[in-house]
Amino acid sequence: KLMQEHDVGSVLVMSENKPVGIITDRDLVLRCMSSGTECGKHPASEHMTKSVVTVTEESGIHDVISLMQERSVRRIVFCDRKGSPLGIVSQGDILKLLAMEMNELAHGTAPKTDKLIGEQKRRAS
Repeated sequence: KLMQEHDVGSVLVMSENKPVGIITDRDLVLRCMSSGTECGKHPASEHMTKSVVTVTEESGIHDVISLMQERSVRRIVFCDRKGSPLGIVSQGDILKLLAMEMNELAHGTAPKTDKLIGEQKRRAS
């Protein structure tokens, strides 16, 4: 219900303000729906992935990508120094960020490139 209400693909399972598990839309399909189990009749602990991968808020994007590859996960939880979650970043989030960065790079350098090409043509003639 929370995933539907907030239009997200995952929900953290918490204990004492620390993540102890994560339930993703994929978990629900593979562990619950495909076996015909009624998800709502069982506790979240039966459906969640218990190995939550976390990083601190100081972690860089390259660290996050490497950790996703190393641990074969699609989502990583950002936590503060006390281990309390601040948010979740997904592979999709990273792809959107990188696409925006590439777009800004392309548009930011296009006028300079055009100017440089124009100067090179003028020098060649």
